[in-house]
Amino acid sequence: AAYWAYNSLDLLVRIAIEHYAPQVAGVSVKVGAVAISAADGRGVGKGLEIGNPTGFAAPHAVQEGEIRVALDPSTLRQPVVRIRDLTVLSPVITYERGDHGTNLEAIRKNIQGYIQASGGPSETRPAEAQHGRRKFIVDHLALRGARVTMTSPQLRGQGVTFSIPDIELRDVGRRQGGLSASEIGDI
Repeated sequence: AAYWAYNSLDLLVRIAIEHYAPQVAGVSVKVGAVAISAADGRGVGKGLEIGNPTGFAAPHAVQEGEIRVALDPSTLRQPVVRIRDLTVLSPVITYERGDHGTNLEAIRKNIQGYIQASGGPSETRPAEAQHGRRKFIVDHLALRGARVTMTSPQLRGQGVTFSIPDIELRDVGRRQGGLSASEIGDI
């Protein structure tokens, strides 16, 4: 069983993303392909598609070209996992304004709701009070080659498309002693 799991890691990760991410984001999530190297802690995901919340007309909110992750394998069994690099390449983001806000705001609210419901930080439950939750520190987080389409339901996914400058963040979660995966997704 361990041999099969090790050799099927790509499939297991893909299934886990497609199973758990919709619960967190409240929208459909599909992955084209995943390639994981357990030996050096590197992984690549291609063709990630994040659906649009109910009430929005565009077929998806985000399509990622490629996501690259590099972990520090020595921290995988620690309470705080160190991610050396998390890079998102060529995402196509649909920013759709509806009657009750935008699609990205709706997904963000879904993530925040999931964090609250799963025992995440709140006014009565600060992050320091959580025990046993896996946290992450991301040394380098990058978003490169992103294109955004601004639209409204009346335009059915059509709208104004433009590129945004590359985004580079460093030491995400370091000041807090680590963040949950949901909190990093919220950022």
